[in-house]
Amino acid sequence: MNIRTAVLLLVCFAVPRIFAAGRAPVDFDDFDGGMIGARALGMGNAVVAVINMPEASYWNPAGLNFIEYNMFTVCLDLMRSSRLQTHEIIQTENLRGRKLTYLALAGANGGIAYRPLVNKYTEDITGPLDPENNKTTKEIKVNSFTLSLAQGPHDKNEVASIGMNLSYLNGTIAVTEVKDGQKPYANIADGNGFSIDWGTMIRLKDNLMLGFMAHNIPGFIYWEDYNKTQLPVCLRAGFSLNLPGLMTVGTEYEKRYYRDTNCLLYTSDAADEEDSVDLGGRRII
Repeated sequence: MNIRTAVLLLVCFAVPRIFAAGRAPVDFDDFDGGMIGARALGMGNAVVAVINMPEASYWNPAGLNFIEYNMFTVCLDLMRSSRLQTHEIIQTENLRGRKLTYLALAGANGGIAYRPLVNKYTEDITGPLDPENNKTTKEIKVNSFTLSLAQGPHDKNEVASIGMNLSYLNGTIAVTEVKDGQKPYANIADGNGFSIDWGTMIRLKDNLMLGFMAHNIPGFIYWEDYNKTQLPVCLRAGFSLNLPGLMTVGTEYEKRYYRDTNCLLYTSDAADEEDSVDLGGRRII
């Protein structure tokens, strides 16, 4: 077989697959996961510069250098207090009521962690007169398995600490479509990917810390029947002030960048959109 024949066969097999693949049916927030850490939740997630937490492998792996001993953490979402029914609350969340949100073992030089990012099922009715024969369903599950590495100060003269997360991502997308008078459609696509997070902490004073964290630089999932999905990039920076015996005060700025996903825009159905008034209307673009 000569080179020309080999190239021609490669094009014949590869080109149809390239054009057949489309964007994966994921939403912009499908990789946000659930809540992590009671302390972080109590501080409004402004913990990028907070030290001595086992959840630091997610919030900022550079903070692992300040852990004095090995720590194991399990984060569970067990109870809600609201006038709404449970199903009304969880239907807008990525994990749809899943109890386990984070699992990690951390030490001074690194750690390992497991985190479910999304586990949801959605159903869209395309024919209200006969909903059972006119609907589209989607189920998506993605989990993250992370190895954290940290390198930091070995003596009081060093002030900077750095950390890195290496994550393996595994997911599945299942889509079914039923239309009256047409053959039902079903497809299951597996996906595998990776992401890398970078973090640093700088001790400005004995009790004053500066932290910076960059999530998913880079981060991709490669699907069997869809184009690859780029994970949203998240940049976070902030300060923390520890008042011994009293409290820890934290402040943080966060910026997110989304690509290759559906975005939900909340607009008003009854008011002028230029006024940016939200009365509950929603559309998908």
